[in-house]
Amino acid sequence: MKRLFLKSKYLKFILLIVAILIGLIAIICINIKSNDKTLDAKNLKKTTNDDTLNSTTITGNQESETECPTESITEGNSESQTECPTGSITESTTKLESTTNTTSTSPADRYSELAKNVPLHAEGATITRWSDKDIDNPAMAGSWLKNIIISEELKITNRCKTKVTDSELKWLRCVIYYETCSEPYEGKLAAANVILNRYYDYANCNWWPDTIEEIIFQKGQFGALQDCHWNETVADYDNGKFTTDNHLLAIKAVDDALSGVNNIGTRVGFNFYYMEKNKNHINPVRIQNNLFWDIDV
Repeated sequence: MKRLFLKSKYLKFILLIVAILIGLIAIICINIKSNDKTLDAKNLKKTTNDDTLNSTTITGNQESETECPTESITEGNSESQTECPTGSITESTTKLESTTNTTSTSPADRYSELAKNVPLHAEGATITRWSDKDIDNPAMAGSWLKNIIISEELKITNRCKTKVTDSELKWLRCVIYYETCSEPYEGKLAAANVILNRYYDYANCNWWPDTIEEIIFQKGQFGALQDCHWNETVADYDNGKFTTDNHLLAIKAVDDALSGVNNIGTRVGFNFYYMEKNKNHINPVRIQNNLFWDIDV
């Protein structure tokens, strides 16, 4: 009986130890599982943060690549652009456009810049008002005369600016130079205004074509177009050789006339003075070797 009691006591002790061991093992397993879950959660959070960071980076890059500054579009060819260029390309394009704008001055504009510095008269030149008695006194050829003949005081008036095409500007400059080659600035300005007066047709006579180019090339009006040296004049203009003082005076006169400066009112006719002096023209005025007049419709 005593031996059985001892065995029962040892058995309880052993079972207790086993229970304790099982409890410890369970606690250890639970801790290990908990740690694994915590680690997985941390890794998942880290992964999520990395993905968020990558997503932000990609979004930022996409925004910087696809956003196009309003200023760049406005300064470029906004009508023809359908896609915005990316970063470095936009910068290169802007630099290229800036360079192009700086160096794209047209030949016509370069002539205008040169003409701004040409003197209107030779140093010491005077303008003489000739009396009716002496008006037939001959004028010497050349635009740099000391004695410029103008038969009456010219009134300068201003009209609206006249817009012309590049082609019309070229023909205007060439024909005014050729028709008034040896004339002073006042004569060149008057000749340019004759063409503009015909264009605006203040007298409503309907004698003139509708465009400035057609007026210049109207049959029987300007002898320069039939002259053997006319093509040389046009070639000089096209080749950048329209740079003598007389060339530049013609350019300045045309530019001033187009800007609205008018020194002959509504006169629409002009020709060599000695061919017209005995005709009963209306409101004639002589400028050097040419006579300018109005018409009666």
